[in-house]
Amino acid sequence: MQTLSTKYPLKLRDVLMIPSLEKLILGFLGHEFPWPTQRAVEQFGMACGFSQNAVRTALTRAKQRGDLELIDDEKGIRLAAGPVMMAYTQLFLQEPFAPGSFCLLLFHFTTDQRLQRQQLREILEQFNFKMVTQNAYLRYGAQAQQIAQFLAEQGLEEHVYLFQDLPHLPNRLQQQLNSLYALDEWSQRLPQIEANFKTYLAAPGSLTSRYWRFLWARGAFHAQVLTQAPYLPLEYFPAGQHIRALYQVITSQSQNPEWLEAYPQSFSNPPEPITGV
Repeated sequence: MQTLSTKYPLKLRDVLMIPSLEKLILGFLGHEFPWPTQRAVEQFGMACGFSQNAVRTALTRAKQRGDLELIDDEKGIRLAAGPVMMAYTQLFLQEPFAPGSFCLLLFHFTTDQRLQRQQLREILEQFNFKMVTQNAYLRYGAQAQQIAQFLAEQGLEEHVYLFQDLPHLPNRLQQQLNSLYALDEWSQRLPQIEANFKTYLAAPGSLTSRYWRFLWARGAFHAQVLTQAPYLPLEYFPAGQHIRALYQVITSQSQNPEWLEAYPQSFSNPPEPITGV
């Protein structure tokens, strides 16, 4: 049987952010820990199946992009989340399944602004916007104004010429929801996805192996489910109950008191390498 890491793979770039984002999430829950050491992050990446050379190259690029920042203390080099990743994480920690509304975003770029256009599209994808037309995206959620502010902080405000809440979804857009969000396909897939994640998280093992499996599962849930599956009110998408149920499992496990022991063991004073995340 395939493991979760092969069924729902993560990009190396996302894998290497997991330890630093875990530090942020634990802090959000009221538990302060130091940032992970670079050595521990490298070890985590290799335990997830990536080569040492690939991990080190990806870390160099993450530092260049500002995703990660170096902190040099008495115990060595640590990797902190950059300001953009910190702001992005705060938005996602506050939003899921809070009462929301639809919003429509329109943007415009000149032909020589290809990189800025790609940057915006990547951000919109992460926030589960769906393309209605080439320059128009639709989203349901609770943080419209905060996302607008986030885009402004990335220097993209001048390219967004409409960011409008929709108190009522127009009939024509309602009729397009199935094709925009692939509702039928996701309705079939989500029950098995929920079962796969729950089985993976329930597997026995050492504290470190269970913790690292949980970290992979949470990252995969975010990348492959929460930001990809239809994030819509249940009246539009009843199968969304499986996303909510899985989110509750992930959230509950995020508060597992065992992780307060596992985080420093894994990322402050990393143990011997393990495999099979």
